Amino acid sequence: MDRTTSQGLRLGHSSTDLIGDIHRQQRRRLLRRAAQVVLLAVLLLAVGLAVKAAADGRARARALAATEAAFGRGTVVELRGAAEDLAEHLEQRGRDDDVLATLALVRAQLYVEFGEQAEAAIATVSELDDGIATPEAEWARALLALAAGETDRAVALAHPAPPDATVLVPGHDAYVRGLGALASGPDAVLEARAGLDAAAGNDTVASHARLRIALALAAGDAEGALDRLARAREQYRTHMGLAADEALYHAYLRRELSGVADVADQLLATDGGLVSARDRMRARLSRAVVFALGGERERGLEEIREIFPQLPPWDPIARELSIRTLLEAGEADQVAAWIDDAGLPPTTEGLYRAWIDLVRGDAASALARLAELPQALPRVAYLQALALVEQGRYEEAGPWVERALALLPGRTELEVAKARVELHTGDPQVALRKLESLAHEETYAPRAWTALGEAYLHVSPPNPQKARRALERALEREPHPAEAAHLLAKAIVAANAGAENQRRALELEARAVRENPYLPRYREALARMYAEVGQVDRAIETARTIADDPAVDPALLLDLARWHLLRAERMDRNDDRDAARTLVATAERKGAPKAGIAVARARLALASKDETDMQAAADELSELLQAHTRDVEAWVLLARLQAALGDRKTAEKTLRRALAHLPDAATGPVHLEWARLEARKGARRKAAARARVAWSRLQSSGPPEQRIAAARLATKLWLRLGKPKTALLIARQLTDRLPNRADAWL
Repeated sequence: MDRTTSQGLRLGHSSTDLIGDIHRQQRRRLLRRAAQVVLLAVLLLAVGLAVKAAADGRARARALAATEAAFGRGTVVELRGAAEDLAEHLEQRGRDDDVLATLALVRAQLYVEFGEQAEAAIATVSELDDGIATPEAEWARALLALAAGETDRAVALAHPAPPDATVLVPGHDAYVRGLGALASGPDAVLEARAGLDAAAGNDTVASHARLRIALALAAGDAEGALDRLARAREQYRTHMGLAADEALYHAYLRRELSGVADVADQLLATDGGLVSARDRMRARLSRAVVFALGGERERGLEEIREIFPQLPPWDPIARELSIRTLLEAGEADQVAAWIDDAGLPPTTEGLYRAWIDLVRGDAASALARLAELPQALPRVAYLQALALVEQGRYEEAGPWVERALALLPGRTELEVAKARVELHTGDPQVALRKLESLAHEETYAPRAWTALGEAYLHVSPPNPQKARRALERALEREPHPAEAAHLLAKAIVAANAGAENQRRALELEARAVRENPYLPRYREALARMYAEVGQVDRAIETARTIADDPAVDPALLLDLARWHLLRAERMDRNDDRDAARTLVATAERKGAPKAGIAVARARLALASKDETDMQAAADELSELLQAHTRDVEAWVLLARLQAALGDRKTAEKTLRRALAHLPDAATGPVHLEWARLEARKGARRKAAARARVAWSRLQSSGPPEQRIAAARLATKLWLRLGKPKTALLIARQLTDRLPNRADAWL
C-alpha cells in the first residue's frame, strides 16, 4: 500500500511536470508571437515615420523653393503667397526653426519694402529664439531694426552668410546695408555705393534691382538709374512696384510729367491687392507732384502734406521730392516743422536747412550752412550754385553751376542758373535765347520767367515791354517773387516814368522787400526809389536798416551819406553831417571805389565850408579827373569847390574842360553848374540859356535833385527875363516828369 501510494505519488508528480512544460511552451510561443507583432508594429511605425519624414522634407523643400522663387520675382502678391504657404506649413507640420526664420524674413520684407504685415512681421521675429542665428533670422531682425529707426543696429545685424551656407536670398545682407545707407544720408550713399552695388548686384532678385536703382539715383547718377530701371521693367513685367518707381523717379527728375500722371493714375486705379500700400503711396506722391506743377497747385500740395509723414527714412527720393516740391511752392515753414520732428541724419538735415534758408531768401545763411557740409555731395553743389546766383555773384557761381550740372544733369533750375550766369558774364543774346526756350518749355520752372525778364532788360537794346510781360507772369507763378517784383519795377520805370508807373514801381520794390527781407539789395533798391520820388527821410530810414550788413554794397553807404547831406542842407542838422562823415569813412573801409570816395569827400567839404577841407577835396578831384575824364559829378563838384574858394575863373575853365571831355547827352549837370555861376555874376540871359540847356539834357534822366534844380533855376531866370511862356513850359515838363514829388510842382 505504501509502495503503491508512493508509486502513485511519483506517477502523479510526473504528470504535473508534463502539463507545466506544455504550458511553458505555449507561453513561449505567445511571447514570440507578441514580440513578432510588436516588432512588426515598430517596423510599420518606423516605415510610417520615414514616409512622413520624407513627405515633410519634400513639403519643406517645396515651400522653401517656392519662397525662393517668390522672393526672386519680388511682387507683393508673390511674397504674400509665400508667407501664407510657410505659415500653413508650420501649422500642419509643426515647428521648424529654418522655416520659421524664412517666414520671418518674408514678412519683414513685406513690411519694409511694401508697407504690409507689420504686426505679423514683428510677431514672427519675436518667436525666433536667440539661439536661431541663421542668415535669414539675422536679416529679418535687421529689417525690423531698420523699420524701427535703428539704422546702425540694422547694419550691424546684416552679417554676410557663411561661404558654404545655402541661403534663401544670396546677398540680402548687402540689401539691408544698402537700405541703411539710404536712411543714413547722402554721404553714406556716396561712401557705400560701389561696394553695395557689387554685393547687391543680384539681378535675379527684384528687391535688389530696386535697391540698385535707388542707390544710383540717390548718388546723382540719373542716367544710370533710368537705364537700370528700364532693364528691370523689362525683366519683371508684372512688378507694380517698379511701375511706381518709374513714375516717382521721373517726377523727381521732372521728366515726362504727362507720362508720370498716366502711370500713377493706372496704378491708383488698379485693384488694391496687386499694388502694395507703399507703392500706392508713391504713386499718389508722383501724381500730386504733377498736380502741383501743372496748375492744380493746392490740390497737389495738400496730397504731399498728407503723404510725407508716412514716408520711411530709407526712401530719400520720395522724401526729397516732397520737400523739394513744397519748397518750390514756398512752403518753407511746413518743411522746417517736418525736419524738426524727423530725426534726420546730420548731413541730410543740414542740406534741408540750407535749402529752407535759400527758399526764404536768406542766401547768406544757406551758404554758411553749406560750407559745413561735405563738399563732394551733389546737393551741396546744387544749392551752392543757386545761392550764389541769387546773391548776384555770377563769376563765383559759374564753376559751381557747371559742377552741379555734371553731378545732377537735366535740372531745369540749374539750366536757368547757367543762363543767368551767361547773361552777366558771357553773351547776353545766347542767354536770352536759352531762357526763352526754358520759359516756354518748362512753364513752371523756378526763376525761368524771372530770368527771362531780366534778360530782356540786360540785352542791348533793352526791351522793357517784353520784360514786363515775362515778369508779370513770374509774379503769378513764383511763391516768393522778390526778384521778379524788383526787376518789374525797373522795367516799368525804364518804359515810362509817369506818375502811375512810379507808384507801381515803388509798390513793387516794397513787395520785393516783404517777399525777401534777407537780401540787402532789395532794401537798397527800395531806399533809392524813395529818394527818387523825394521821400528822403524814408530813404534814410530804409537804408539805415541794412547799413551794418556785411553784404551791403558800399555804394549804398555813399548814397546814404548824400541823403543825409541833402537833409542837412534842408534842415541845417549837424547830426546828419556827422552821420554822413561816418558813412563815408565806413564805405572807404569796405572798399568803395576811390572815385566815389573822392566825390563824397567833396560833398562833405562843401557842407562843412572849411577852406582847408575844400582845398584838399579839390586837389583830390583834380588828381582823379586825370584818369577819369568822364566822371560828370567830379567835374561839377570840382568847379563848385573852386568857386566856393573864390576862384570863379578857374571854375569856368574846369566846366569848359568838362564839356570838351563829355558827350553832349551827359553835360546837363555841367550846364546847370555854369548857369549858377553866370547867375551869381548877374549875367541872367546867359544863365537862363545855360539853365534851359541843362534842363533839356536832364529832363529824361539824372538824379531828381539835379532835374528839379535845373528846372527851378531855368523857370526863375526866364520869368525874370519876362518870358513866362518859356518858364511855364519848363515847369509843366518838370511836373510831367516827376509827378510824385511835391517839390517838382513849381
